[in-house]
Amino acid sequence: FPSHDKLLKHQRAQVRPGPMIGLFPLFLLQMIFLSFGLGLWISALSVRYRDFHHLWSLLSPLWLYVTPVSYPLSAIPYQWRWLIELNPLTTIIEGMRLGLLQVGTLSFTAWSVSFAETLLIVFSGIVLFQKVERNCVDSI
Repeated sequence: FPSHDKLLKHQRAQVRPGPMIGLFPLFLLQMIFLSFGLGLWISALSVRYRDFHHLWSLLSPLWLYVTPVSYPLSAIPYQWRWLIELNPLTTIIEGMRLGLLQVGTLSFTAWSVSFAETLLIVFSGIVLFQKVERNCVDSI
């Protein structure tokens, strides 16, 4: 059996920041906004529907599988790639991968759609949360 050091040596990723590393803060900011918007949606729906957290515990792992975190976007057949790119997190992950590892698939069109979806999630989350917030004390 190979030693522990040899196993670790083969599992390390080669981090080689390239010129796209300058966009990393933009992708990080988009991820923060997306998390904020989803947090507003989840909290509002959890207050309104008490069992929503059970549904979310089933949906979140599923969302992880349709987001190219452990596999590259290039592994998806081209005719189905548009479906995966509808997930706003896909472009964020691919952009961060491109900035840090200099590998990844990123287009301006996919990023524009992802950014628009992120803004939609944030603003609709704010509106939904404000509606639920008025009756939050009565629901709890």
